[in-house]
Amino acid sequence: MSRLTPLESAVLDALAWELGDVAPDLAGQVEESLSGLRRNTGQGLYTELIVARGRPLPGGPTGRFGTTHAMVGDLPDPIGFQVELREGRLLALHGQSYGQDTRAIDFAAVPFEDVFTVDDQGESILFDPVALMPESPLRELQRTDEPPPPAY
Repeated sequence: MSRLTPLESAVLDALAWELGDVAPDLAGQVEESLSGLRRNTGQGLYTELIVARGRPLPGGPTGRFGTTHAMVGDLPDPIGFQVELREGRLLALHGQSYGQDTRAIDFAAVPFEDVFTVDDQGESILFDPVALMPESPLRELQRTDEPPPPAY
């Protein structure tokens, strides 16, 4: 078992944001998850995700959820990503390339960009975690007009 790849981490963060109403504990599960089996399916990817048995409480949704996409490697079209949940527990990450051949892609090292979700009208919404972070009142407390202390 290992930690998540940069691509897995980025799309799972976007999926956790996108699916906050469907699976409120998803971000916590992603944070604590370890990867199990990884597979390049030739038409995308599959990553088994292992989370603590006690998370979340039973009764959540079951199925595949999400509309997150990313531009991956040299593929001309994005790959779509979904999480698989059973009673709200994270089981796997699925990536579908919409018929594009992914056999030569090393998903652990491939460059990617433009992680985005698709809204109900079919419009792409770029996932920018910094822009989505709420303003913290602590930042205001840390602001000062005083000059920085001298360096020693």
